Amino acid sequence: MCRALRFAIAVFLGALAHLSAQTTQGLIAGRIVNSVTGHPVSGATVSWNSTTLAASGTQKSDAAGYYFLPLLSAGTYSLRAEGDTFQPQELQELELPVRVW
Repeated sequence: MCRALRFAIAVFLGALAHLSAQTTQGLIAGRIVNSVTGHPVSGATVSWNSTTLAASGTQKSDAAGYYFLPLLSAGTYSLRAEGDTFQPQELQELELPVRVW
């Protein structure tokens, strides 16, 4: 993992320890890898679409194959990952719930 990403994650986790507010937004994150070699797929396009809300968007995976879809409202989502030389993959009916603590 690159140093900048580790630093950003450390800052984010440190800030979370001091927050007491609640939010109704969530995060979908993952990693795209070649199923044969296990190598990360950088620059893959991850498209998301909410089946319960009128919302959609796209994001690119980083050099290590990671993608982050932040600030999403609770609902049901569909994801589609596409790489230049790879067959697209889809994930349907991914539920992003709201938890009240």
